[in-house]
Amino acid sequence: MAPFCAQTCTVCGAGLDGYVGMNANTPNWEAPADFCAPQFHSVQWLAFVAGSTSITFNFTPFNCQSAAGNGLQVQVYGSTDCSTWFPVSNCDPAVNENQTTTLNASGLVPGGTYFFVIDGNSGDVCQFQIDVVSGSTVAPNVVGTPVISGPTTICTGGLGTYTANGVTGAGYYNWTLNGTPIGDGSNQVMVDFPSTGSYQLCVTPGNSCYGDGANACITIQVGPLPLEVLNITRCFEDLPYIYQGMVFSTAGVYNFDYVRPDGCVQPVRLTLNVVGPIPDTDISADICQGEVYNFGGQAYGQTGYFTKTFNSFQGCDSVVHLTLTVHAPDFTNLGFIDHCQLLGPYYVGATPFNQTGPINVLLQNQFGCDSTVVGYLNIVSPEFVFIDTTICEGEVVELGNFAYSQTGNYQDSYEYPDGCNNTFQLSLTVYAPETFIDTVVCAGESVQVGNSTYSATGNYTKILPAQYLGLGCDSTVHLNLTVLAPILTNIQAAICEGESYTLGSSTYTQSGVYNEVLPASNGCDSTVRLTLTVYPNVATTLNEEVCFGSSFTVGDSTFTQDGAYEVILQSARGCDSTVTLNLNVKDAILTVLNESICDGSSFTVGGIDFSTAGAHEVVLSAADGCDSTVTLNLTVLDNPETVLNPSICLGQSYTVGNSTYNQSGTYTDVLPAANGCDSTVTLNLNVLGPIINNITRRICTGQAYTVGSTTFNQAGMYTVTLTNNIGCDSIVNLTLTIEDVIRDTLVTSLCEGESYTVGNNTYSATGFYDNAFVTSAGCDSVFYLDLTIVPTRYATVDAVICDGESVMVGGNSYTTTGSFQETLVSAETGCDSIVSLNLTVLDVPVTVLNEQICEGESYPVGSSNYTATGSYSDTLVAANGCDSIVFLDLQVLDVPATGLSEEICDGESFLVGNSTYTTTGVYVDTLVAANGCDSIVTLDLLVKDVPETNLVAAICELESYQVGNSVYTSSGTYQDIFTAANGCDSIVNLELTVFPIRYRTLNSSICAGGSYTVGSSTYTQTGTYVDTLISVVTNCDSIVTLNLTVTDFYEVNLDETICEGESFTVGANAYTQTGLYSDAFISSDGCDSIVNLNLTVLPLRYQTVDATICDGESFAMGGIDYFVSGTYMTTLTAVETGCDSIVTLNLQVNPVFETNLT
Repeated sequence: MAPFCAQTCTVCGAGLDGYVGMNANTPNWEAPADFCAPQFHSVQWLAFVAGSTSITFNFTPFNCQSAAGNGLQVQVYGSTDCSTWFPVSNCDPAVNENQTTTLNASGLVPGGTYFFVIDGNSGDVCQFQIDVVSGSTVAPNVVGTPVISGPTTICTGGLGTYTANGVTGAGYYNWTLNGTPIGDGSNQVMVDFPSTGSYQLCVTPGNSCYGDGANACITIQVGPLPLEVLNITRCFEDLPYIYQGMVFSTAGVYNFDYVRPDGCVQPVRLTLNVVGPIPDTDISADICQGEVYNFGGQAYGQTGYFTKTFNSFQGCDSVVHLTLTVHAPDFTNLGFIDHCQLLGPYYVGATPFNQTGPINVLLQNQFGCDSTVVGYLNIVSPEFVFIDTTICEGEVVELGNFAYSQTGNYQDSYEYPDGCNNTFQLSLTVYAPETFIDTVVCAGESVQVGNSTYSATGNYTKILPAQYLGLGCDSTVHLNLTVLAPILTNIQAAICEGESYTLGSSTYTQSGVYNEVLPASNGCDSTVRLTLTVYPNVATTLNEEVCFGSSFTVGDSTFTQDGAYEVILQSARGCDSTVTLNLNVKDAILTVLNESICDGSSFTVGGIDFSTAGAHEVVLSAADGCDSTVTLNLTVLDNPETVLNPSICLGQSYTVGNSTYNQSGTYTDVLPAANGCDSTVTLNLNVLGPIINNITRRICTGQAYTVGSTTFNQAGMYTVTLTNNIGCDSIVNLTLTIEDVIRDTLVTSLCEGESYTVGNNTYSATGFYDNAFVTSAGCDSVFYLDLTIVPTRYATVDAVICDGESVMVGGNSYTTTGSFQETLVSAETGCDSIVSLNLTVLDVPVTVLNEQICEGESYPVGSSNYTATGSYSDTLVAANGCDSIVFLDLQVLDVPATGLSEEICDGESFLVGNSTYTTTGVYVDTLVAANGCDSIVTLDLLVKDVPETNLVAAICELESYQVGNSVYTSSGTYQDIFTAANGCDSIVNLELTVFPIRYRTLNSSICAGGSYTVGSSTYTQTGTYVDTLISVVTNCDSIVTLNLTVTDFYEVNLDETICEGESFTVGANAYTQTGLYSDAFISSDGCDSIVNLNLTVLPLRYQTVDATICDGESFAMGGIDYFVSGTYMTTLTAVETGCDSIVTLNLQVNPVFETNLT
């Protein structure tokens, strides 16, 4: 494997099946632009040769280096030159570790070389295995001798395309031209032949595993092209004539060259003949609106002035102007008409209508044009309407003249404006909602419902107006109120050294156990026992070094300059952690380059090519790993281009740079410009030849003849060279005769039936005639007439047109089948030309369609789409080439719409078609109606609340708590479901605590004369007594059995357990070790008091935890999250003993490696 296509090795034979490799992490690589990886990290290439047209692979990454097992990204590509690639398989952008993906490579050429392109997903590096599921990776033999197809003769400067065929198993084709390698490795090559001569083109096919096969060669002869002769006739209106980019606007003979697409220079001689222009023709016509006038194959239906261009018998444009007047018909729109069925048909004119649908009646107005009456008739039948609705108490439903405000079923009828009586049945529900509220408060607090306040346990009922609860109707509220007693709470808290903890009005700064009486979270009195731990603060010193422009972050502070900094952070326990940072910032590495290049060139910085002007910044990596910033100020200089169009005289020359030109043509020279770049000069040179005029003149004796500034009065032949208006020579050859008789000859032609008069003579037949005259100068003058009489020409035209079109002959238009004759004037001779027209008029097919669509759909006819009911006509092209008129009678069927107003309870659903709805809202569903169209159902859904009440209650042992019909006697969480006033479930959640009856036995002694009090009872005699007390905390019974001994002294036996580090005090003595102790005291009543203590001291537990996490993760211990490497000590409380358990945490935080690729 290799990071570049051209460097990779090829796996031949069956070695690819089961191949195991690994994507190396290399700094440089290449990848196809369309590779599906979102980012590139370390691309690797692996080549193989296909043995079949399709191959299926299984690709499995394993042993990935990332903890997350991100895996690899993979796709198969093809290439013949490792510079352009094309995908041949699907791409998987994330094949996770130990997961298998299937790659289906298709369109393969057996013998062709293909590549696995593999990259690490999120930068992962993995081993992988490739298994061949189907197909073959065994390279085939290269069989056959190639046959080269392509031109063997080509013009100088031409470009030829050559293809090698007849070979199987080839993956590459190596081409040579006269021994020099060419081509891109494919079986086709394009060859440029700039010079005349003989060339040998050879090809050798092969594949990467088999090697080269048999080769083949052909010989190609290169030479100039023969002259291309063009004889073109164009109409005046079709000018200019453009050929190979050259524009010709006047008749003449032109010689020029052009470069063909294959690079050859083609010499051309163009003879251009121009016919025309032909004068315009004006016509006028009248039609009714709705009719059309066919003019030149196009139908017009609006008043206006239209112009069409037709072809004359010479094939040139003949312009005809049409003045069209359209007489408008009457148009009446009756709109939407409701008509009761019981009233009989609805009439428009004499036409009756008795069904719902569009009205479209065509009448005749006083002008003989159409009078159209349209509308939409709705035939209404008496209806029976069912209405089911709910209102609030006090509201009214109005239907016609009826009003209803009580729950019940009603049936009445009333008359609509259409004249029909409609009957309705109303099912009305009057709604008055109820709400049940169960709540618990502390003694002395109150609950407000509306404007009423309640502060004692009990059940209350209150009627509220709608705005209180937003139900839309007045609501009856039932309140079940419970008043609670105070509670007891234990709090364990930790603070940092130097901080304090406030509980109520007390502030604590030392570890210990404290008691406070506070209001509880439920507002009742709460006795709070605070166990407070005070943690010490920590300090850390960091010595770091960063690159210029980089920063170092400690906590939320970021530092970018040298110096010593102190940052106070929070430790894992939330205490101050003082970090001292000694930061060294390396110097910046900056380089500025000021460079200039020519347009089309590029400048490379760090492997990046720049070709546009501007300031470019490239960040490279210096030897110390820091950024090295190179600023390139790049100037892109223009390559000037100049086009010159000069004319010179024959014999002159024109110089561009070092090149001199003296012949007409287009030349290109590349010169150095002032800025050092190429300056391209395109010269279009026109070499003008001398203008030669040959003049023969006769003058009388004594007269003279002047040419330019030279005057001649002697007979002879003279040559005068003049300068024309563009500075070139104009040569005049004068043949001058001096004689007593002036002779002149006229050669002319006349049309048959015309005559020509010379003096007193008139000539009408072809012949040569002489006539004698005396000139004003006194010379004899003989006029010779060479007269030709041109006969009348006859032509026959056979034409085929479509019905509605016309054929123009001269100024006449023909539209019907038949034979016609026109006398025209020949543009060539000016004489009559008699044209016989044999005209055939083809039919225009007519199609009538009656179709139905649904509202919202469209019906296409040709390029037209119709969406509304009506009659339409479209003109298409029939098989005979004529118009095909399609009349469409379209009916648009209704899309039924249904409105539903429904209510469900929260948690339920409502079904419309295949759609299920569970939340309040307005929904639209499209179903299929009976007529096959969409049926639109609009659902207005109200999801009613399911009231939920949470109760927290406490009872005493042997008592019970009732919710609805359920009775509960043991601690637990219970749920009861009732029916609320809105018809939905009402959920009551009960969290019940059952306090047990507490039993306590007291063994006490008193001195004679003394007394012992239990609750409200006082005892003075030896005996056993039982008292039932009420617990202050739970309000439940507490049964106390007193075994009382009246004696001269008291003896108290204590069995106590403490934790290591604690002490137990009896009188003035504090005990810290396990043992039996006895202390003597004098009681307040004067008796001896002996206290016997059996003390057990439980040792502290010690535990060490070693843990490793990644940066950004946390480790939780004892309710504290730790994020930073270090050793932490936490004191926990053992559940079974209540003593401290000291846990030492050795935490290692591994960094998360992040690679930024650009």
